Amino acid sequence: ATITPEMSNDVEIGVNYKNKKFNANVNLYYMWFKNELILNGELGVNGLPCHENADNSFRTGIEGTVNWNIWKKIYFDFNGSYSYNKVISNTYGTSNHILTPNITLDCDLSWLDKNWKVGVNTNYRSAMYIDMSNEYTIPDLFTLNLFGSVMFKNVELNLRLNNITNRTNYCTGMLGANNEVLYIKNAGFNINGSVVIYF
Repeated sequence: ATITPEMSNDVEIGVNYKNKKFNANVNLYYMWFKNELILNGELGVNGLPCHENADNSFRTGIEGTVNWNIWKKIYFDFNGSYSYNKVISNTYGTSNHILTPNITLDCDLSWLDKNWKVGVNTNYRSAMYIDMSNEYTIPDLFTLNLFGSVMFKNVELNLRLNNITNRTNYCTGMLGANNEVLYIKNAGFNINGSVVIYF
């Protein structure tokens, strides 16, 4: 198929507030496109995802971050977004972008000392459509994770326990040749460690 170059426009406005213990950023955006090159939920003969031009489309939303020293050595970090996105095309009419969640959230609550850090992390992503008819979705994703690190002179040891509830999550999905829903599954409970040496 012939692909037409896309044209995009972006308008954003944001605000930042900061003091000794608190820093927050909020940003509003509106992006509109002509001939946006979008995923259409189909697979090519080589097994790769197919793209096509949308006649008109837009993406708009709000995103923000918070870094807060709540009390002494306790810290809270947050980043998240909410978006509203639409595609207008002759093929599908008005529909939602595929593989585009409306809500993403990531939060850390940690205890930080000179040589060590421990904390808990949560991550959330709302459900996403996988077809332009908006009939099939990937379920929402949620993980609860624990992390810690300790420093010995110039050596840093890190340990992370991911998805401690062993929840079944899917990172992406697609429709198969017979319109069956195919999911790619995230790892269940898993442990990661690392050693960092500073020179």
